[in-house]
Amino acid sequence: MKRAIEYIALIAILYVSWELVLAVESYKIGDFSDPVASLYFYSGWISVLCLSLSFVICNKLKRFCGLLGFIFAIIHIGIFLIIDFNFDFDLIFQDLKSKYYLYFGIASFLFFACCASLFGVFRFVYYCIYGALFFAILHIFFIQKLITINYAISLCVLTCLGVFKLYKSVK
Repeated sequence: MKRAIEYIALIAILYVSWELVLAVESYKIGDFSDPVASLYFYSGWISVLCLSLSFVICNKLKRFCGLLGFIFAIIHIGIFLIIDFNFDFDLIFQDLKSKYYLYFGIASFLFFACCASLFGVFRFVYYCIYGALFFAILHIFFIQKLITINYAISLCVLTCLGVFKLYKSVK
């Protein structure tokens, strides 16, 4: 059963990554689609997907999924800093003032970075992953102007997964 979950998880990561490639490739001049928004969307969701998969798969692949999620989180923040703002920190601080959901994303990344850098050296690092998931859920929730049924289901599943795993680890 665990092996099947691992295969399904890896197929899901590959599928979402492929959708990212297709979304970026489909951008055409004169089209109203936004390739930067596609990069934001898919890099963020791949990161959250890998983070949540690290909760449910076996111990051998937990670290791999966590690191893969962290790499996509770095890509997500890199898109923000490099492509969107070209390291213009005045514009970044103006954007931070108007979009409070960015604070949740930054908090999630900091918890994620703590987990990726210390790798279980301290026991509290294990619990930082729950903070990363919590703030990632808040980040996704507050970005949306309208919560559709897909987002509601996804956020409920992620929240239930995080609460269940936290309860199980504390117990």
